[in-house]
Parts: sequence; C-alpha cells; structure tokens
Amino acid sequence: AKWFHSVAKQTWIQIQLNEGPKTFLAYKLGSGNDCPRRDPKDWTIEGSNDGKTWEVLDQRTDEVFKKRCELRTFSVKRPKPFTFYRLNITRCSQPGDGIQLSEFSLLEKK
Repeated sequence: AKWFHSVAKQTWIQIQLNEGPKTFLAYKLGSGNDCPRRDPKDWTIEGSNDGKTWEVLDQRTDEVFKKRCELRTFSVKRPKPFTFYRLNITRCSQPGDGIQLSEFSLLEKK
C-alpha cells in the first residue's frame, strides 16, 4: 500500500482512537516503493484529547530512508495517553513533488 499527497510543502495524517486514550511508545514509518525525493525528512508526532489542542510527543529532522519500502521504527520521546494522534510532515527529501509513505503505525511497545 502507498499513501501519496501531492502537496508542495507539508501535510498531516490524523488518527482517532475509538477505545479512548492510549499511550504509544513507538511508531513505524515506511518509505514509498518509488521516488526517494518524496520520502519524509522532517516531522512531528503530536497527541491531543480534544482534536484541537496538540502536544508534540516526538520530533525528527533530516531523517533519511536508504531504500524503497524501508520500514523504520522510532521511539516516542515524550509518551502520554491521547485519543488523537497526528503525524505532521513538514519537509520531504526534495520538496515540490509530493510526499509519500508505505506505512504509518503506532506501537504500544518498542
């Protein structure tokens, strides 16, 4: 599977948990199957309990995916329980050609 957004600069993906707040200790991001210039480079993971006020739980800059469909796991630096989670991608490898991922998942264990 591939998620692609044809924005020039940034985009976000939001998840709402039906079962109420949960604490996630890590997350996975996967590069797309083609076009390395669309890989995310800078992003934040944010949490919210009302979907309006967001708290940064993890922030990454200058990340590099070395191969296609590479699945990487990142630890959440400030885990707390939230109902809403958002991946906010602020820069890709070469802005202007869209952003793509093969996976985004939240993990309760590292």
